[in-house]
Amino acid sequence: MDDLTFHPALERFNPARRTLVRLGSKIESASAFFAKANVTIRPGFLYGDTFNSKAPVAYELISALIRAEKIHKSTKIVAATSGNTGLGIAQLCKALGLYCELVMQNDTPSSKVGVITALGDPINTRQVTSSTVQYAREQGEQPGWCNVDQYSEQANPIAQMKYLAPQLFDENNGRIDLVVVAGGTLGTITGLQRYIEEHELKTKLVLALCENGHEIPGARDKVRVMRDVRFATPDTFEHQMTATRYQAFLASYAMFPEVEWTPGGPTSGLAYSVALRFLHQHALSETLEQFRGPDERINLVFLCPDDYRPYGDLYRSTLNEHRDFFSSNIPIERLLEAS
Repeated sequence: MDDLTFHPALERFNPARRTLVRLGSKIESASAFFAKANVTIRPGFLYGDTFNSKAPVAYELISALIRAEKIHKSTKIVAATSGNTGLGIAQLCKALGLYCELVMQNDTPSSKVGVITALGDPINTRQVTSSTVQYAREQGEQPGWCNVDQYSEQANPIAQMKYLAPQLFDENNGRIDLVVVAGGTLGTITGLQRYIEEHELKTKLVLALCENGHEIPGARDKVRVMRDVRFATPDTFEHQMTATRYQAFLASYAMFPEVEWTPGGPTSGLAYSVALRFLHQHALSETLEQFRGPDERINLVFLCPDDYRPYGDLYRSTLNEHRDFFSSNIPIERLLEAS
């Protein structure tokens, strides 16, 4: 039988059975800096039981295509990825016995490629210098192939609305005033927006993007988002801000002594950097009041979709050896002015 609808792996990998988000304690230095404004800043770690923040997206992408009869046992899977969603796709394809080729940029850290290739047959990677998204879309048009396209399939934001959003708001009793989300595919922030609208919550979202031309692993600038993403655009979201590569890595590094969970990586640093500068900008312009909850406080959560471990070499090559690594703690003032 070629049908995979009732394959036991789909039940084992079901994200509804897992803890997907863990709210950390408040960042002491940041919360102290904004204490007069009654702001609390906390990280939301998305690598919980799954150890992969995009496992729910991978699951929903694959299972939706199976239900639509676009994936059968003989189908060859191709997918463009920067690592996390690809790992989730690879793990599920391995369990389902599906051939899978993941397309990654040729400068992807070897540790991220290695954790996927270690899965062995029938999982393969292909590294390219051109657009990974375009390559996967062209390959997916070939007979016998299916492109699991996280940049265009509605299953991406549906997964975040269906699995992540309820846990995020339940974890904090629904009391979150601002959520800062780094943008790559826009799946997470789109899913959260739909959940907020459906449940008539007052939470505001802030989209964090790379500054144009800057490379931050797992995130994108507005130009690349507009080129590749088909289910949403950055201008869908009222609040957005960019950060440079250096700002993202420095903010991630600044988290190391302040969190009790595995510190977030560069995409998490992007969200943290934007969170700090967004608050500071509105504090200076005296417009923070619009974000306050009923208790007159602002409870901000910035989402951490990656951890720092695959990027060790990039911290050394991006940050300043003497100015940054010789500091055990990075002052908030540095994070606000760094460029």
